[in-house]
Amino acid sequence: MNYNKTNLLGSADLSRIKHYILFGESYEDSSASISDKKKKQYEDFYWDPFGKIPIENIIKNCSVLLWETRQFELKGKRIRTLKIAGFAIGILCIASFIGIIAVGFSILLIRSIKKTIIDIIKYNIAVGQKWFYDPYLDSDRGSMLYDKIKEITSIGDNNYVEDQIWGFHDNQGLRYFFYSGVYVYVVRGSKSSTSYENYFFMIKLPKKLRSTFAITPETAFSKIGAFFSKKEINVESTEFNKMYSFSYNGEKDKKAMDIVRTLSPAVQEQLVKLGRDIKGLHILFKEDTVSFLFEGRLLKKPKSKIVGKKEINEDDVREITDKLDSFVTISSGISRYLD
Repeated sequence: MNYNKTNLLGSADLSRIKHYILFGESYEDSSASISDKKKKQYEDFYWDPFGKIPIENIIKNCSVLLWETRQFELKGKRIRTLKIAGFAIGILCIASFIGIIAVGFSILLIRSIKKTIIDIIKYNIAVGQKWFYDPYLDSDRGSMLYDKIKEITSIGDNNYVEDQIWGFHDNQGLRYFFYSGVYVYVVRGSKSSTSYENYFFMIKLPKKLRSTFAITPETAFSKIGAFFSKKEINVESTEFNKMYSFSYNGEKDKKAMDIVRTLSPAVQEQLVKLGRDIKGLHILFKEDTVSFLFEGRLLKKPKSKIVGKKEINEDDVREITDKLDSFVTISSGISRYLD
């Protein structure tokens, strides 16, 4: 048995336990190898902000997910029985100490089933869009991501990424490449730990930006690290000025002109709309990338089905592609005014 150590539950042993409980058997590594020629084609085509797309690791992790997909198809009745049993055990034993343990186990079991189902749905959406998807957590990439976007997030005592997607989206005749996923950082207290989950989209621009700066919700600056200084800049949109704060390093007069040129009135209007629709939106303009970060995850309540008759609901697809289209439209608007 060959389990990737950076999996859903964080360890190979826990993944084996999960598979035995859910499916009555464990995964045997049968992932296909990829030729050097094909690997280079993928690495040259898809964009990764840290260098090259980790195609071999993606294929290996997706082989586990495909195996889980087949298990859900073959053993859907067993999965449904386990979910019902989890609820029943928790309710019957809730008054005792053993009941507390049983409830905890039931919650973990149900969450694990739900997470796996959502991963399978996202994988199918990615395949349909010709994207690559890796559901499993990766602490190394968590640290690398923090280094890239530390101006708009925190590192905590531990961090990682999961639900990574590498893909592209066409807008007005141009193709924009992106990298997205969930960034999680954990803050340890004296008695407990708190995990913070943020979804991110990084859009690659065809040219480099003139300046590095961030825009954040007007009330959120105190929660962000002191990598930037907050200096007031007013743009054409009054609503934008009320909604967002600018953060950057350097003198205001030198930066203001670059920032105003980067954010055209049309882009300002689009950012105001995004700010209304997306809670806690933070945006970083840096080098040749625009990074969008917001609270939570995507597809918390999917409508697609994978147990029984598999059916990917278009609403689930649109939840991802509509946000992506908004982010790419803004990036496209910015690209027009780059030298």
